[in-house]
Order: sequence, then structure tokens, then C-alpha cells
Amino acid sequence: MKRNHPLLLRGLLAAGLGLAAGVQAGGSASIAVTSDYVWRGVSQTDSGPALQGGVSYKHESGFYMGLWGSNVDFGSGSDANIETDISAGFSGETATGLGYDFGAVRYLYPGSGDLNMTELYAGVSYGIAGAKVNYDPDNQNVYYEGALTFELPEEFGLVLHAGYYHFDAGDSVVDWKLALTKSWYGFDFELAYTDTDLNKNEAGDSADGRVFLSASKAFEF
Repeated sequence: MKRNHPLLLRGLLAAGLGLAAGVQAGGSASIAVTSDYVWRGVSQTDSGPALQGGVSYKHESGFYMGLWGSNVDFGSGSDANIETDISAGFSGETATGLGYDFGAVRYLYPGSGDLNMTELYAGVSYGIAGAKVNYDPDNQNVYYEGALTFELPEEFGLVLHAGYYHFDAGDSVVDWKLALTKSWYGFDFELAYTDTDLNKNEAGDSADGRVFLSASKAFEF
């Protein structure tokens, strides 16, 4: 998650918005490889690949906590090469099928503490639709996102995602993503196109439209 610019149905939707409402009680771990680590429409690996992994636990009460990491590359102007996210929150679903999720996440960059930040978040989902708000209290920045997730035949899925990042300085960024997902032999694949309304003068090549492919594997314990 680079901040120096001032500026499924149940399962797929939760993944698309970072919601935890669909997670069952117990522990889980995941490992993933992607051709480009894209966060809110902007590459976090200078358009290069990333290896990612995480572990989480959810109590039957709905409380959960998680740890996730990835390599990053913000170019010659930054010494950051690892991102570690620590999260905790509370999620669940009402009898009417309304999913909810709220909590906090701390983004850490060893060796580049100026990039560290905390966000508070709250999200809801119902059927194929979901929405989430992420708030950075230290910098007064807010990110709004929404997604529609469609289940297709043969365990394919289609995800439409859009986000609006409003910065305290008054600038803003719009991003969007179109993704095709597929579960195959226990692995989850995503082929996605993403773009933003930033131009090269504002964010260089990292915010250009791009296609990337990801593969992940989840384990329960």
C-alpha cells in the first residue's frame, strides 16, 4: 500500500472487498502468487510479481484476527520491500442474510516507517452486492468501495469493483476492476483488468491500466 501520493457470491464478494463476514469459525492460512500486486488500482510492486501469504483465526463469536504479508517495490525513492498487515475485527451475518464486518488494520513496512498507517473499516454485503468504507484517522483519508459478484457456470465468477479514494488535501482517485475468477483443483485463480483516473504525471506507470493474473490456495485448521 503506497501512500506517498497526496492524492461469490459470499466468498468472492468477501474477497473482493476484503470482508471477513464469510469466514467460518476456526483458523485458516493462505498462500498466493500474482503477476502484479495491485492495491486500489495502483501497483505496489513496480509492475512486478509478488509472493503473498497470511494466517487468520475467527472465534465463533465473530471476532477475528489476521496477519498477511507481501513483497513490495515502490521504486528507487523507497527502501520498502516488505508489507505486513495486522488486522482484527468482528463479522457475521444476520438471519436475513445481511453480512457485516468492521475492524482495523495496521499496515507496516519494515525499514520505511514513514509509510506505516492504520485504517478503520466497516462493510456490509447482501446477495451479490457489497460496500465498504475505510478511514485513515491519522491522515484523514477515506476510501469508499463497492462490488457486484456474479456466479457463472463451471465454478467461474465475475467481479465488478469500483473505489473512490478521497484525500484530506482535497485530491481524489477513482479506480475500477473487472475480474474473472475460477476455482480449479483446490486453487483459486483471478484474471483481472484494473485502472484509475490518474495520469502518468501524477503517479507514473504504476497507476496505468493493467492486466494481472493471481493464483491462491487456502488451508483450514
